[in-house]
Amino acid sequence: MIVIYTADVEAAQDIYDLGGITLKIESAYLVNMNSNHIYQKLRFKIENQEPLIEEELMELMILPLTAKGTEAKQEYIRKAVELAKKMPNQNDVHTVIAGLLTFTDKFIETIYAEKLRRELTMLTKVEQIIFDEACEWIRKELQTPSRKPCEITYERFCEETHKRFAQEAQEKALKETVTSGNHCSNNL
Repeated sequence: MIVIYTADVEAAQDIYDLGGITLKIESAYLVNMNSNHIYQKLRFKIENQEPLIEEELMELMILPLTAKGTEAKQEYIRKAVELAKKMPNQNDVHTVIAGLLTFTDKFIETIYAEKLRRELTMLTKVEQIIFDEACEWIRKELQTPSRKPCEITYERFCEETHKRFAQEAQEKALKETVTSGNHCSNNL
């Protein structure tokens, strides 16, 4: 079993003798992690629109745990949420905020936690509405009736959307070329 200790804990017992069973714990101490350094590194990447790797996403989720004291933890919860909301990948945003809510459950301010939970739910509903509308639009464009709310895969959705917008862009460019060609010949 792995136990992650916040920066407030410097040492803990690793072996527990429970009589008939002995439990050996692998401890991970966050006391030596530099909260500000981690924050600055992640902030730089996010502000420069660089994607975070899985390890960095995890660092963002546990960032508040690397701070000592309740006030510092609250500050880093807010900073981590602000950074997460700036990430371009909405799946990563949801993952990080859900992870922050999970990891900080014992000490996050209740009102702030509820606000974040509502935001996550609202974003999920909005995304579902947009996706459902897009599926309906593609069904009409492809003229494929469906009995289910959405049988098209996300990958197919992206392909069809890309094709449609590429086709519209080509048609628009062709019209502009023809129009400008006609306009030029009229000036001759």
